[in-house]
Amino acid sequence: MNISLTHLYVGATELATEIERRFVVTQSLDFLQGHTPQKIKQGYIHAQGPTTRIRIIDEKEALFTLKGYKRGLVTPEFEHGHALADGLELLEMCGKRVIHKQRYHVEHEGHVWHVD
Repeated sequence: MNISLTHLYVGATELATEIERRFVVTQSLDFLQGHTPQKIKQGYIHAQGPTTRIRIIDEKEALFTLKGYKRGLVTPEFEHGHALADGLELLEMCGKRVIHKQRYHVEHEGHVWHVD
């Protein structure tokens, strides 16, 4: 299981800067008790170059994301909501480039940790 702490800094445009740090959990996952995970289907539209993906969250929401090239810990990111029907169609176009995961949002010491 991976844990990531992500900060998005949004400037004057829709383009945000993501700073992400990842950690591997090697201890008990008891801290997840009482948290409800999001169910995420994530498809990669473009397999090379900047990451282009579509996410379906809990079968209710579709998010299109374009992530630029990472420089150190910083990655430029554009994320935009789409109609669910459009998102499902884009996900279908991804073919075998689809993953399924559960994401927990855990607050700890003033930060929200994303646990996949």
